[in-house]
Amino acid sequence: MQSGSSRAAEHFVYPISDTSKYAIAGDEEIDARAFFASTERGETAIWRLATNYRRIQEQDYVWAYFTMPHGEIKSVGRVMGLPFPHESWDEWAIEIRWDPELSTELVRSPIPYAAF
Repeated sequence: MQSGSSRAAEHFVYPISDTSKYAIAGDEEIDARAFFASTERGETAIWRLATNYRRIQEQDYVWAYFTMPHGEIKSVGRVMGLPFPHESWDEWAIEIRWDPELSTELVRSPIPYAAF
């Protein structure tokens, strides 16, 4: 959390489609299998923020929701630092450190979006 703040961590669900592009450790356009391997290793990812860039803060949770045909949450991580304007994307972005234990479990037993 930000220093001097007693704010409780918030939870954000971000949709991912089969055509989404991922930036893991600075790499772009990896496939879903490489994405899951990265989350299971607890790597840090850089994600674009189309929404919530004014609300999301350090240590908030980001849940990766895989849209239809999956309709499941399959990874979770914590925000590292504050949102920042990404130079080459010309969009806001955040760094997410994936939780390796929870993400591994979510790949094995995803949460249906309706249950979230």
